Amino acid sequence: MRNLKVSMFLLFSVAIFAELPSYSFDEGWNLIGGSDSPFSAAYIDTIEGIVPPVYRFDTETSGYVEVDSIFPLVGYWVLSSDSFTMGSEECGCPPTVTDIDSNVYPTILIGEQCWMLENLKVTHYTDGSEIPNVTDDSEWVHLSSGAYRAYGDDPTNIETYGLLYNWFAVDDERGLAPEGWHVATDEDWAELEVFLGIDTTEVYSMGSRGTDEGSKLAGNSTLWVPGELRSDPSFGESGFNLLPAGACYFTGEFIYLRSNAYYWTSTDSYGENALSRHLAFYETTVARCNYQKTNGFSVRCIKD
Repeated sequence: MRNLKVSMFLLFSVAIFAELPSYSFDEGWNLIGGSDSPFSAAYIDTIEGIVPPVYRFDTETSGYVEVDSIFPLVGYWVLSSDSFTMGSEECGCPPTVTDIDSNVYPTILIGEQCWMLENLKVTHYTDGSEIPNVTDDSEWVHLSSGAYRAYGDDPTNIETYGLLYNWFAVDDERGLAPEGWHVATDEDWAELEVFLGIDTTEVYSMGSRGTDEGSKLAGNSTLWVPGELRSDPSFGESGFNLLPAGACYFTGEFIYLRSNAYYWTSTDSYGENALSRHLAFYETTVARCNYQKTNGFSVRCIKD
């Protein structure tokens, strides 16, 4: 299995999860079919032994064309350099994970870590308890328990950017992450950053570290305002797709949508602060920061 794998399972229905099929490949060209639901061709062509891309026969041109997605009831041609059998669980990273609210998140395998590929948007803890949606700024300022907000208190932002949680929600013993997953720790983020190129001697330093790892982690250039982060050639290289979801400042003010990304870790720091990660449109690096726990930041989960 390659170290970097994007396993994005494209579902038409978020309420139904269909397992990806197992495939047996012989050395050379193989004709395969789709599963019950469409899924990304990246699931096939990033696996060790497969020679990308995946092709289908185009009846209009009477030729073979590259494809990005695998659909049911269609045949596809895949070139393999070896004979082997693969299935959706072979790498220990399922193609999707579902939270208690039935939100379905695609996943990505980077190194030996299996991450959610989207920001968390769950509104209940794992025991079913409701997480308060606090929209009053004066109340937000004084919170010492878990809460969340959509950016600008606008629910149309949730689908793209997820929700913004204070750190008390991250730290709540009832849990934000689906069973078998957890909110990424400072050490989880550090392992990811080292894999992408940050030196081990600086990965636990505070402030901006590395060279272009922020650009590698970011994704969807149309959402980011122009700047060094977006214009770097390595932008989006990891497939991790960090988005400029902004933040809900500890005062209750919403700041920096489309220009900055803030992510909580589950690691406490000291007193009123906890550790986080920060990407900014004007630099290509990743910042490791201490921020006040009453800030509302994005959250990414990782498989146990």
